[in-house]
Amino acid sequence: MADDLLALAWEWLEGALVHLGAGAKTNAGYGGFRPARGEPSRVAGPAPLACELTLELMTPAFLAGAHQQREDCELRPATLRGLLRWWWRTMHAGFVDVATLRQLEATVWGDTKAGGAVRITVWPLAVTAPQLFDKDKAVREHRLPHRPDNRTTPGLWYLSYGMDVERRVNGERTRYQRHFVPPGAKWRLRVAARRSWYPADAPPNKARAIPADAILLQAQAALWLLCRFGGVGSNSKARKRA
Repeated sequence: MADDLLALAWEWLEGALVHLGAGAKTNAGYGGFRPARGEPSRVAGPAPLACELTLELMTPAFLAGAHQQREDCELRPATLRGLLRWWWRTMHAGFVDVATLRQLEATVWGDTKAGGAVRITVWPLAVTAPQLFDKDKAVREHRLPHRPDNRTTPGLWYLSYGMDVERRVNGERTRYQRHFVPPGAKWRLRVAARRSWYPADAPPNKARAIPADAILLQAQAALWLLCRFGGVGSNSKARKRA
């Protein structure tokens, strides 16, 4: 009997950590766990509705956190979730009024009054060392044209605008270089969805239930748009995308 209870407690603990996470901002991908070996146990009741896929970086991505250093040049789940939310909003903006759009967005992604119905988890498939962007090196390796002068810039240089610059600080010129993740980097992405309600802030007896499969389809559509028309990191509108 004691062994059965211990096994049940372990199943509950593993299920909570893997499928729910621990700590704050679990919907944004923080506090997520996965077994070091093997597959996670099935949880009691309906299995969480989710899809998994691999993201591969096609062009350099200038990713950076608060310190703008090599150690925080990485793809964060919160960043990815924010981009998905933006593309989802763009997808619907031309078809509904602002008030309806806000209510729909709260139903899918959450707001200050209700948690989101989409949970993002992302982890790298291999260790990819960020590299320091060197504009002079790029000129040599790719035979890019030099700037004619300080006021005109060829179109190719715009793709890396601000990633390797010199600025005058306290009378001295200082060089600022950004790090980037090279093409070929891969991440495993898991998008999980649960049932939600519309409007999100309405009483249960006046709200309409939105099934988990409809929520997951909304997130997948946003991901499709991000991968084909968007990107991640600085200057992503110019060239970088996943």
